[in-house]
Amino acid sequence: MSGSLLLDLPIDVLLKMHRMFCLYDQLNLRKTSKALRRFIDSEPLSYRKILCEVSCCHVSIIFNYRKVIYSNIDIDFPYEGIDHEELSYVKCDDYLERALGDLCSAFENPKIHLKELELKAYQLSSGTPKRLKNLKFIYTGLSKKFKTLHHKIPVEEFSMTADKQNTVLKILPYFTPSSIDISKYGKYLGSFDKVCKLDQWKNSKEVLILNPVKIPVERLACLREFDVKLDPVSGEILKDDSQFPI
Repeated sequence: MSGSLLLDLPIDVLLKMHRMFCLYDQLNLRKTSKALRRFIDSEPLSYRKILCEVSCCHVSIIFNYRKVIYSNIDIDFPYEGIDHEELSYVKCDDYLERALGDLCSAFENPKIHLKELELKAYQLSSGTPKRLKNLKFIYTGLSKKFKTLHHKIPVEEFSMTADKQNTVLKILPYFTPSSIDISKYGKYLGSFDKVCKLDQWKNSKEVLILNPVKIPVERLACLREFDVKLDPVSGEILKDDSQFPI
């Protein structure tokens, strides 16, 4: 059935169909026609969670409870707690572009309001350079998309993996989070002097940072809770004051 024929259905039927579809199905419907995309975007969104995990050979995204795996190879490993009907595979050579495109489409709707957003790297011991390259591809593409939006995206729990401050600055300014969780990708995140000047930082109730960052003490006063988790460190690092945040 084409997009134009779908729109000929009674409005109450369209609304029921819209609410039955998961986010991933809605994203596919948006590609059918401009009229159908406008209809979908005019309705409140039913999804509340987007979790994106990037590996060296695939990208997995959970849209609410539907997990979609994008890859250019066959992926065969179990996902606990996810029914087969809630798992979709997209196998294509341009899997990174497809995953990025679906993420961008999800953020286009000005009525989007997420409870949880997570953007991270899949933690495996092998394939680290390729994994980081793929993650940067996703971040760069999202940043370009966010610059075209006329709205910030409300999210209660914001979490991302970053290798440095500039990576965080590509993504965080386009959200209005209640809590912020930044995990490191690499040895140390370094200075966060620009991040902690953002309104997102000032308005956040809780901030969690994995591994030391350099943050002026006065930038912590606005937070209700601030936690720093440390990986195991050596005695040499403990002697180096420059490695610690404040």
